[in-house]
Amino acid sequence: MASQTVQNTDLASAREMAWSKVDFLETGDSYFEALVRDFKAAKKSILLEYYIFHLDRLGRELLETL
Repeated sequence: MASQTVQNTDLASAREMAWSKVDFLETGDSYFEALVRDFKAAKKSILLEYYIFHLDRLGRELLETL
């Protein structure tokens, strides 16, 4: 699946920014771990844009991290 994603994306036309970084997160678990890591690494502010946020186990862990 990951190879299809890369094949279907026109990376050649994407502009590279000196400050940008792209990580391919293949599972929900890897996304959540990266999100918590980024929360903890934030120095000034965190901008979250979510339409739906549940106070389940993951939601509570995110709030505790903040």
